[in-house]
Amino acid sequence: MVGINNETKEIIFGECKWSNKKVGTNIMTQLKEKAQKVQWNSEKRKEYFILFSKSGFTPNMKKMAKEKGNIILVEKDKRLSI
Repeated sequence: MVGINNETKEIIFGECKWSNKKVGTNIMTQLKEKAQKVQWNSEKRKEYFILFSKSGFTPNMKKMAKEKGNIILVEKDKRLSI
């Protein structure tokens, strides 16, 4: 999924994984690769990412989200990180 804000030049890219495996950094890497293909204010935009997971996130994915600050993790019924 993709959402844009034309006024602030912000864009959010999302991915939903509804499986019994925890979501890892590989999914984030793939989402970033997909994001690069979107040709909308490429030089000026502020990017955010949101991952939804039924089964949670790997420790490395949680660490990446905390360090980057533009990644939101949502596990089933709770928000984990901004």
